[in-house]
Amino acid sequence: MNNDNTFIHCNDEGIPFIEAKITNYKIIDVIQNPIPSELHRLIPFQLDNITNIIFGFDPRSGIIKENIVCKMFVFNADVVENLRSKYRNLNPTRVEALSAFIWSRYIDVIYNDGLQRKYGVVHAVNLRPKMEPPLPSESFGNYLRFTMTIPKLNSGEECYGLAKQVRDEIKKID
Repeated sequence: MNNDNTFIHCNDEGIPFIEAKITNYKIIDVIQNPIPSELHRLIPFQLDNITNIIFGFDPRSGIIKENIVCKMFVFNADVVENLRSKYRNLNPTRVEALSAFIWSRYIDVIYNDGLQRKYGVVHAVNLRPKMEPPLPSESFGNYLRFTMTIPKLNSGEECYGLAKQVRDEIKKID
C-alpha cells in the first residue's frame, strides 16, 4: 500500500484483511430504515498509535470525522412526479429531477453570499444493471462509479439544464 492509502502495489504477499462486527444492528435495517442520528455509529473510530503500528496502515483511509452532517430528505411520489413534469421535454429520471431541484435551492443560497465559486454535483451510479449479464439486485458490495457534474447556470435559473447535464454525465458510464 502506498503512503496515502490510495492503491495497493501487488507483490503477491497479500494484504491485511479486516472484518468488522456490528452488534445490535442488521445491515437490512440500516438500508431499509436509515436513522440519520444513528448512522454516526458506522463511521470508523479513532485508532490509537499502537493499533496503527500493528496493522501497518490506517483503515479509515481518508474518512474525516470532523464536521460530518447527516441529513435525510424524504420526497413522496407525488412531489417527485410534479418535479419531473417541469422537465417535459427531457423526461428525466427521478434522480435527475430531484438533483436539479435540490441544486436549484443550493444555488439560490450560495449566489446570495456574493462569492463566485465552482461546485460539483456527485452521483453514485449503480453498475449492477449496466453489467453484462446484469448482477442480481440482491448482490452485496460496492458495484458503483461516481460521476461529477459541474453545473453551468446562474442564480435565478430553475436548473432545467442541470437535469440534462446529470443525464449526460451518467450516460458516459454506459
